[in-house]
Amino acid sequence: MTVGPVQALRRVSARSLTLLLSRVELATVELAQARDLLVRWQLFALACSALFQLAAAAATVALAALLWERLGPITLIAAALVYASIGLALLARLQREVAQAPPLLAATLAELAKDRDAILGGAPPGETIEPGKAGREEDARRTSAPAAANAAEGAA
Repeated sequence: MTVGPVQALRRVSARSLTLLLSRVELATVELAQARDLLVRWQLFALACSALFQLAAAAATVALAALLWERLGPITLIAAALVYASIGLALLARLQREVAQAPPLLAATLAELAKDRDAILGGAPPGETIEPGKAGREEDARRTSAPAAANAAEGAA
C-alpha cells in the first residue's frame, strides 16, 4: 500500500506538531523553575534584609550608647561606613550571581537547535550549538555558500 502525498504531508505535519508541543512543554517547565527560583531568592533577600536591619539598628544603638561619652557622633559615622561597605559587598555578590545564572530557556533553545539541525541536516550528530548562536551560524552557512559559488564562477 502506497502513501499519497497528502497523507505523507499529514503525517509529517502531525509529527512536527508533536515535536513542537514537546518543546513548548519543556519551555513551560523551565519557566516554572525560573519563577520558583526567583520567588525563593526574593523571599530570602527580604527576610535577610529585614533581620539584618533590625540587628544593625540594635547594635548601633548599643554601640552608640556605650561610646557616646568617649567618641560622640563619630560612633554613628563609623557604623554608617561599616553598613555601607557591607551593602556594597552584598551588591557585588548579587551582581556576580545574576551574571552567572544560566540563560532563560537554555535547554529549550538547545533542543530546538538540535531539532532544526536534524531536520535541515545542519550540524553533524554530537556537535552542540550554543543557544543564541545557532541561528547566526546557520545564517552564516547559508550566506557563505552562495558567495563561495559566485567566487568560483568568477574565477573560471
